[in-house]
Amino acid sequence: MPDLSRTPLMGRADRLNAMAEKQGAQVLGSIPADSPLLQEGPHPTSAQWSGPSGTIDMNEGPPPWELEDTQFADSDARRYVDVPSNWTLYWINPKLLESSGWRYWKPVTIGTPGVKVKVEQMLAPDGNIRRGGEKGDILAWMYTSWRESLRVKHREATQRQTQHAVDKVSSLKEEFNRGAYGPYVHLDSATHPTHTSASIRNPTD
Repeated sequence: MPDLSRTPLMGRADRLNAMAEKQGAQVLGSIPADSPLLQEGPHPTSAQWSGPSGTIDMNEGPPPWELEDTQFADSDARRYVDVPSNWTLYWINPKLLESSGWRYWKPVTIGTPGVKVKVEQMLAPDGNIRRGGEKGDILAWMYTSWRESLRVKHREATQRQTQHAVDKVSSLKEEFNRGAYGPYVHLDSATHPTHTSASIRNPTD
C-alpha cells in the first residue's frame, strides 16, 4: 500500500499551471510603452490593441448609471411604444405602487387610445405594459403639463419646509441666548439641518 503522506497532492490550479508550463507562453498582443493606458492620471475613453490579426480600436461607452432611469425620467419607454407627444412616460415599480399608489399617473394599457406597442412580448396578461416579465415595472403616463405643475408644487413645498427648518433653528438660537435653558447656556452660532440648502446668516439663500 503506497504511503499517501509522501504522495504530492495536485489540485486544479496545479494542473493548470503544469499545462501552461508544458505548452509554453503565447503572446496574445502587445501594448506600446508610450500607450496612454500605462500613463498616470485620467485615462482616455479610447485605446488600441495590436495583435497578430491586426489592430483593434476600443472605445468606452458611458457608465451604466448615467443611462439608467432616475426619479421621473422620460426613460426608454418610447423605444417600445408609440404614444401622443404630450405624454410623459414613467416605469413604476409594483412594490412602490402598492405602498404609494399611482400618484396621478395612469397605466398605459393595451386599449388606451393613441397607443401602439412595438414589442408584443411586453404585453402582460393583466393588460398592462411591463418590462422584466409579469412582475416587472408597469408603464404609466401623465400629461407633460401635469407633470410640470406637480414639479412646481413639489418645489414650493420643499421651499416651505426649508424655511420652516431655518426659522426653527433661529428660534432655538434666540431661546438659548435669552436664558431659556439656563443662565450659563448660550449659543453663538447655529447650522441649519443638513437636508436643506438654506443659510441661517442669510435666510434668503
